[in-house]
Amino acid sequence: MAKVYYTRKAKEMPPYGAFDDEVVFRTREDSESFIMRKYEFEWLAHRLFDNWQRKQSPYIQILKAWNECIGFQDIERQASLIPDLADTIVAISMVEPPAGQAFDQPEKEDLQQLIQFLETHKDKQIEISER
Repeated sequence: MAKVYYTRKAKEMPPYGAFDDEVVFRTREDSESFIMRKYEFEWLAHRLFDNWQRKQSPYIQILKAWNECIGFQDIERQASLIPDLADTIVAISMVEPPAGQAFDQPEKEDLQQLIQFLETHKDKQIEISER
């Protein structure tokens, strides 16, 4: 059975009025997954985009799919392969962990766990999708 890792908020019921949509990072080979709430991913994507605009990190595939509404972010929500995994790990590592605990932010430990998941599986094909 494949291992599944969750952010703290993805393990809990969403607060009243919030959607329970999730973003899933999954290995194609053995289906191990890392799951976060969509609003946590949106927070992360905004930070990745800000870093790209400041020329601090490259324009990675998940940022392209998010910003240009293609792949996992399009109407059909097709999974997107992450071909630039090394750059993705570096870009996420550059995101400043949240200072406080706002509703939409992943916790510092969640970002560290995502980076660890990606590093552990860097020799595999990893895709990202919504559900």
